[in-house]
Amino acid sequence: MNEQALKKRIVLVTQQYGAEIPVKNICQRYFNCSVKTANERIKARTFALPAFRTTGTNSGDFFVAAEDLAELIETQRANAKAEWEAANSIH
Repeated sequence: MNEQALKKRIVLVTQQYGAEIPVKNICQRYFNCSVKTANERIKARTFALPAFRTTGTNSGDFFVAAEDLAELIETQRANAKAEWEAANSIH
């Protein structure tokens, strides 16, 4: 993964959502699921990113770190680009 691209992506994600992002704000756009489904996946530890609560209880919203979301986006982008280049014989 391109470290410079990742750093830019982290800045962009942080500017858009903040350093700690409520899962409810991103689950539909990035994971194509409802808040309920995202919460179920988090509890089952099958969500695509590590999630946490800022409270010391089992209630409250789940959050993810902007760095983790940015890394996921960049990884997916790099994979898609590599597949596209391979399919189009671009080196």
